Amino acid sequence: MKFDLTKAQEVAKLHNLSPKTIEVWKHRHEIPEIYFRQNPFQESKLMDYLQNPKINAKAVFKNAGISYYKFIAANRTDDKHVHLSSEDVQVLLDEIQKIKTSIALLVYSFA
Repeated sequence: MKFDLTKAQEVAKLHNLSPKTIEVWKHRHEIPEIYFRQNPFQESKLMDYLQNPKINAKAVFKNAGISYYKFIAANRTDDKHVHLSSEDVQVLLDEIQKIKTSIALLVYSFA
């Protein structure tokens, strides 16, 4: 987001950030997008799940009806800062929960 002093002060207060942080944002002419996402922890949790080699991320995305290339773009380490939308994150977390439930039912049915 483009730097705005009042918005920067609100974000800094909300996230308990140092006044030096506001100065850095002012110098960069930008407030990082992470502070405007609804729940950055959920996206981090989702990325942890999807980067697990035991999980076929492409199949999870297909079942959720979301483009796999959004995940590829979000995993890039360049400065574009592409992120999944909060709706996409929630849909994918729900899909992972369905898969976990199905696996648990399958395992317990053989026990």
